[in-house]
Amino acid sequence: MRPALSLLRSRIGRRIFALFFVAASVPILAMGVLSLGKVESVLGRERDADLVQAGKVYGMSLLDRLIWLDELAAEVRDDPAGGAAKLGRLVTRVGKELAGVEARDAAGATLLRAGTTHDVTLPADALARIAAGRPALVLAANDPPHVVYVSRLPGGGEPGLLLATIAPDYLWGDADLQPAMTEFCVTTETGRSLHCARPALGVAAAKLVTLPTATGARSVVLHDGGELQRAGAWPLPMQVRFGTADWIVTASQPESYAMRAAESFRSAFIPIVALSLAIVVLLSFEQIRRVLFPLQRLLAGTQAMASQDFSAKVDVRTRDEFGQLAGSFNAMVATLGLHFRTLKALSEIDRMILTDLDLRNVAASALRCVRRISAADVVSFGLFDVEAPDTMRVYYLWRDDKAGIRRADVRCSAAALPFGRDEAHDWTRKPPLPQAYLSRIGAKENSAYWIRPIARGDRLWGVFALAMHDPKPLGREQVSLLMSIVDRLAVAVASAERDRKLYLQAHLDVLTGLPNRHYLLALLDQELAHARREKHRVGLLFLDLDRFKQTNDTLGHAAGDELLRRAAERIKGAVRDSDTVARLGGDEFTIVLTGLSSAREAGAVAQQLLKALADPLDVDGQKIHAGASIGIAMFPDDGMTSTELLKKADTAMYRAKEQGRGGFVFFEESMNVDANRRATLDRELRRALERGELVLHYQPQVDLRTGQVCSAEALVRWQHPQRGLLAPGDFIQFAEESGLIDPIGAWVIEEACAQHARWRRAGVVVPRVAVNVSNRQLRRKDFLHGVDSALVNSGTPADGLEVEVTESLFLEGGELAVDALRRLEQAGVRVAIDDFGTGYSSLGYLKTLPASILKLDRSFIVGADTDRDAGAIVAAIVSMAHTLRKEIVAEGVEHAAQAEFLGRLGCHRIQGYLISRPLSADAFAAFVQQRTLVPAGGAVWSPAALTEDDLVVHG
Repeated sequence: MRPALSLLRSRIGRRIFALFFVAASVPILAMGVLSLGKVESVLGRERDADLVQAGKVYGMSLLDRLIWLDELAAEVRDDPAGGAAKLGRLVTRVGKELAGVEARDAAGATLLRAGTTHDVTLPADALARIAAGRPALVLAANDPPHVVYVSRLPGGGEPGLLLATIAPDYLWGDADLQPAMTEFCVTTETGRSLHCARPALGVAAAKLVTLPTATGARSVVLHDGGELQRAGAWPLPMQVRFGTADWIVTASQPESYAMRAAESFRSAFIPIVALSLAIVVLLSFEQIRRVLFPLQRLLAGTQAMASQDFSAKVDVRTRDEFGQLAGSFNAMVATLGLHFRTLKALSEIDRMILTDLDLRNVAASALRCVRRISAADVVSFGLFDVEAPDTMRVYYLWRDDKAGIRRADVRCSAAALPFGRDEAHDWTRKPPLPQAYLSRIGAKENSAYWIRPIARGDRLWGVFALAMHDPKPLGREQVSLLMSIVDRLAVAVASAERDRKLYLQAHLDVLTGLPNRHYLLALLDQELAHARREKHRVGLLFLDLDRFKQTNDTLGHAAGDELLRRAAERIKGAVRDSDTVARLGGDEFTIVLTGLSSAREAGAVAQQLLKALADPLDVDGQKIHAGASIGIAMFPDDGMTSTELLKKADTAMYRAKEQGRGGFVFFEESMNVDANRRATLDRELRRALERGELVLHYQPQVDLRTGQVCSAEALVRWQHPQRGLLAPGDFIQFAEESGLIDPIGAWVIEEACAQHARWRRAGVVVPRVAVNVSNRQLRRKDFLHGVDSALVNSGTPADGLEVEVTESLFLEGGELAVDALRRLEQAGVRVAIDDFGTGYSSLGYLKTLPASILKLDRSFIVGADTDRDAGAIVAAIVSMAHTLRKEIVAEGVEHAAQAEFLGRLGCHRIQGYLISRPLSADAFAAFVQQRTLVPAGGAVWSPAALTEDDLVVHG
């Protein structure tokens, strides 16, 4: 239906359709309306006549029954003896034709009564008629009224009356014997209903009485409730025989039944009319299609040609003038199309040469154009690969192959071709081409070849060849067009070689041949744009070799360059061909991973890269373990631009190095915040060292046996000009990671020793001062020299200094750090293991450990006095320390119950908030002086200690 309706969008189509439809539909509709009306009128009159006749038949049968009763009553009425015997005979009809019989004398007294009788009122005309010896019919008062037969009853004196009530079933007849679907009603001329099968129909039929008629017969359509009834009425003559007004007999049938013949005619006639109209519409559309489709195709072809599209033909296969016109039009378009497409292909090749040259696109345009010009079986040309001079890349296209342009590489050099740049071959069956070339293009056996060299300047760039089994001579115009294509191919190849050299110089790293930073950003921008369209993810890996500087410094720059080249080969071999590997500079590489569905894939590639670089690289005969650290940033999670992703991948790479090198880390936004914070912290911490913003606070250690201060742990603080006093947790970890811990640690040792000397000069007795030393400091070659200088410059004895290290020293510090501790202990410096029990070192180290003090971590102290299991652990550690002859110090003691518990176990010293918080140097001196007032053996938490308020004031 939709294609047919589309024909009406055309003005011509609408005109043709209107002409056909109006010419055919007007006569059909007119004939249908007139015929249907005439048939319905004739059938209606016939049905009305039938109903009137049915009413007449019913009325005459009714009249016959009344006459029979009259004749039966006449035997009594006409008997001079009074009819007593005959009256008995009439009584026998009660319950049959009669409902009841009553005989009255002249005075009105009842002489005889049988059955059911009804009182009636006799009008004057009825009495006169009875007196004259004629019968009369009188209606009873009930509804519907009973019909009472009244006549004279003879006797010896004045005559009486005979009243016979007629049985309704007898009078009106049996309904089952009536015609099918026909119902009868009897009414008086005044409209009173005497009998009707349906009361509603009786009311409607009574209206027929008022209708004027000349013949006595009436017909009308009645409305009985919700159903239409067709009725016919006939007057039953009653006046002459029975002295009453005529009765009206109405016969009715349902309209649907009475007019079923007309309905049947209508149900058949309307579809026929509709079918006729449908045939008219279909024929109209068919004629429109025969005229309009050729016009539309010719119009579309003309519009396509106007828009320079010569590929479509006008498909009109009729034998009339439309077909002839389409044939001429197609021939003209084919000729124009060939010339136009050839010129367009040449123009396209020129455009590609001048703009973005791509030999594959040039090949596609050239081969398709040649196939249209020559109609050869195979069109082809081979170009020598600049990077592989002994390889020719052959592009070829078969005439009937829908797969498109094919490409193959064959082994062939320019020197192997037997003709120079100006030599040409027309159709020949012995082409001067290598057999590999001929077999690749797949021409038919014994085909002829038309060959031209592709040359420019003094260089032969390739060969152009057509293959055809049954060749036809090429016209001058064809040869001219083909030579134009050959010349452009030569220009395209020479331009491509020139652009390639310029491109390599501008975009590739000279050392590794990988894309440089500028080219990487361009490629990454393209990949990100593609990922946005395709809803893919892109991973950017920032890879830094871990040991490149060491190789460069020890083996020289030449070895470093070779290491970079070998590493680049390993990296390229560990990723997909579709991924991009670039060198940013130095030992930094980036890898762009495209088409990822999840970050997990990027992690898998990073793992492969780490595995590939974990194996040693052969550089100048030496095996070098390079290793690498990798940072990963994901698009679009971590950034939307190339520079943003590169920056965040770089940040993640540095985090990987901080975590121990040889691993990979995904970027997290916290790294960005942390990087900015770290940069600010680095700048401010260096400034703090220069401006002397670092200060030392001291937390006392108390001997549980004497209650006196036996040591002071120096804790560094930073008096920040804006943020106030900062605890070590705010900057010490960063100092260790950034290398600033070395100057800070050296300053702490010097300042602690100097303060210890100042206390001694002030008479403040502090046996030892303890400082925390990192593993990094112990590994420094000048660490021992720095400690010795601090002791000498301050005049502090060696046993006045205590060095605290963590258990991790034995796993991370190496033999160099352990050796430094041994030498310190040999010099008299006390060595303490801080946070003992929380590290991962084996307890076997305790036997040879260069440490005489174990500082029990506060995590063991919490709950030790109340928890049986925790107390057992502390007791075991203290007992072990006693056995190994090591001094035990409990950190983090905050409650008196804890101190009492530790004292019972034999712990030597305690440190914690129960004794004092860390104090400034002056507050610490005041604290020590107050502690000297505590009697020997007194409680270490005696009231003589400073209160918290005192500590705040002095600290």
